[in-house]
Amino acid sequence: DFIKTLPGELKSESPVEFIKEMNQAFNEENSAFYKLPDTRAIIAQYWETYNMGGRDNALDDFVDYNHRTARIRARTSEKSSADLAVTFEKIREWCKVNVDPDLKVRITSHSLIQTNMVNTLVNGQIASLLLSTILIYLTFAWLHRSWMIGILGLIPNILPLFVGASLMGFTGITLNAGTAMTTSIAFGLVVDDTIHLLHHYRDQLREDKDIRSVVEKSFHVVGMAIILSAVVLLAGFSIIILGRSLLTSYFGMLCAANIGIALLCDLFITPFLVIHVRPFREALSREMSAFRLSDLWRRRPEAWPAGAGTKP
Repeated sequence: DFIKTLPGELKSESPVEFIKEMNQAFNEENSAFYKLPDTRAIIAQYWETYNMGGRDNALDDFVDYNHRTARIRARTSEKSSADLAVTFEKIREWCKVNVDPDLKVRITSHSLIQTNMVNTLVNGQIASLLLSTILIYLTFAWLHRSWMIGILGLIPNILPLFVGASLMGFTGITLNAGTAMTTSIAFGLVVDDTIHLLHHYRDQLREDKDIRSVVEKSFHVVGMAIILSAVVLLAGFSIIILGRSLLTSYFGMLCAANIGIALLCDLFITPFLVIHVRPFREALSREMSAFRLSDLWRRRPEAWPAGAGTKP
């Protein structure tokens, strides 16, 4: 009866239902007898009568051969993993209070497996994105010796992930093994363009202090390369959309969307932040006069910052 009170529950079945139906049948189908008999002896008699039909009967799905394990089957119309998780938790709490402690209760179903899988994917995605965000921030901040540049490098790479997640919610795409991989893959692909842009901003600022001119010159050098690389990635992932499997189609669509949005962010958001946000502009300019990563590649010890060590 408790299961029937839960939201989304349609019908529950258990060995009790069979005994109630037999009690009603043996009493001329009187609906008043649709209940458990008053004595255990009558229940045992009904049970023996039902089993006389042989092993191939409906009770086999609910009681094992030794009569030590019983099953209660419940069907639900709920499809949301979050709602199912709440339902499972309510059942566990009810069992703790109302079921004999000597009886072991275990919830098993495809819905439970799916709910646990989604929870694992969500928790894994959160941990993966947090770790990736921290590592990318630390990488930008260390290379440019500025925590502001670390933030600047994160903004155009984090924004596409939020837009991609919003797209999933708007279109009703569920989180599964395929769609869960899109954020991590897209994050790793789109950060490359931001590294190229900031690197060329840095080099151009060594020769020109006009930030608008620096942005323009940087796009003349790497703009077309960034666009073409993004177009190639978009074309590759767009082909996956044509697949017959929804899992791979959603994967290709979300990856392509994230890459396209990241390209727009690098072409418009990053230059806007560099030109119009003073802390970013000043941090980038200060870094230029202090340290150039390309100097490390050229093995010029005089270009190393103070205390960085000796020539390798």
